[in-house]
Amino acid sequence: MNMFFSSSYSRLDSIALIFATLFILFFAASPGGALAAAIPEFALDTNPVGTAYAGDLVTVTVTPNNFTASTTYFEWFVQNGTTPVVSGYGLASYSFKAPLMLAPYVIKVRVNPGPGFDIKEDGTGILITPSNQYQDTTQKLISPDGSFNVGAVMSNFKLSANPSQPNPGEEVTVSVDSFSFEKERSNFDWYVNGKFIRDASGVGKSYYTFTAGSLGSSYAVQAKITLPNGIANSKTLTIQVVDLSFYWWTNTYIPPWYKGKALPTAGSPVSIMAIANTPGLDASRFIYTWTINNSLMPNSSGTGKNIYSYTQEFPDFQDRVSVLIENYSKTVSKEKTFLSYTTNPRINFYAVSPALGEDTPRVLTRLEAGMGSSVSVLAEPFFYPQGELPLLAYTWQVNGKNIQTTGNQRPNFLTIQPGEDQGASGSSDQLIFLNIVSTNRFQVRLSSSFTLQYK
Repeated sequence: MNMFFSSSYSRLDSIALIFATLFILFFAASPGGALAAAIPEFALDTNPVGTAYAGDLVTVTVTPNNFTASTTYFEWFVQNGTTPVVSGYGLASYSFKAPLMLAPYVIKVRVNPGPGFDIKEDGTGILITPSNQYQDTTQKLISPDGSFNVGAVMSNFKLSANPSQPNPGEEVTVSVDSFSFEKERSNFDWYVNGKFIRDASGVGKSYYTFTAGSLGSSYAVQAKITLPNGIANSKTLTIQVVDLSFYWWTNTYIPPWYKGKALPTAGSPVSIMAIANTPGLDASRFIYTWTINNSLMPNSSGTGKNIYSYTQEFPDFQDRVSVLIENYSKTVSKEKTFLSYTTNPRINFYAVSPALGEDTPRVLTRLEAGMGSSVSVLAEPFFYPQGELPLLAYTWQVNGKNIQTTGNQRPNFLTIQPGEDQGASGSSDQLIFLNIVSTNRFQVRLSSSFTLQYK
């Protein structure tokens, strides 16, 4: 009997528990239920804020307030698209590279934290501009909710400087460029580093000219414009005075005593170093973009790559080597071109005395010697590529007759012994001729001569 009542009681208790659970679930699902789905609360932030420049990395991030990001499903949309560009659990941020454009860029996100939460959409906007040389300080083209700011559109403009990164003492013109309003009827107030420039300001004064100061100077040029209908806008352009120079070198032959610079010739390697003189900035962190004859050199470009090396291909040729230097924020952006010329190798003759050695200061064109004396001459092949020196073949001639160098003499060293090919006193001059042939791919042939007379 007790067992019967105990068993019946357990079954009734289970049925009651089931009904209670169903009631709770029904109550929670009802519109007025105490356990109705919660609205996900979150902040939507962009980095950078407000304005991005073409090529910048833009990141939009959801920061949850009442749900967990790792278990939430995110769908990201751009430019009012209906298909998400990326979606998935835990994807609380979306990054993209700002395209080259001058327009607002809208990013939306659909957030679904799962059971117990509604699905919520929110959006933000960022203005993408083709250059970071200017920045908005008042009106924004697009509001955080993605809607257009009509006043900002009507007063939108761009600030540009020519040149954008001047050298010391160079004249700079800053101009307001816009298709949104009539510049002739609008008022322009110009400020430089916060100081009002009264003489440059007024109706229709849409540009400002000044002379750049010393190296490292920085100018924050601000243009405040007011349209005839009273709508105002303002932008600031930061101009830095920087200097970019080049140092170059090549690996062609010059004698050790020669005080001049080795010059590039066909087949010789040339290295060009860009020297950015930017006080207060670390030039090793700049991005260097190299081009030669308008062709981009991607393997030679990049952060800290301030040296470009290549091989001169042709004789009597000019290469245009350009480099663009920028820092990551692009507040520094300067380009300069280096003209790289090739010259031709040449032979210089020098007299060599057993007592005094080489008479290096004087290049021989004529040499006088006494009868019965030996004559020694050194030929220096200026500006041949160092790697090709072993490939040079020397042929010496006296009055058209080949002469062989003997013993341990270098091929560029010639000694004429007494009685050997010496004319009689008072005889006509003798022509000493040297022909050098390079066996490289350019098949360079070089010759030179000087006059020898015995007295």
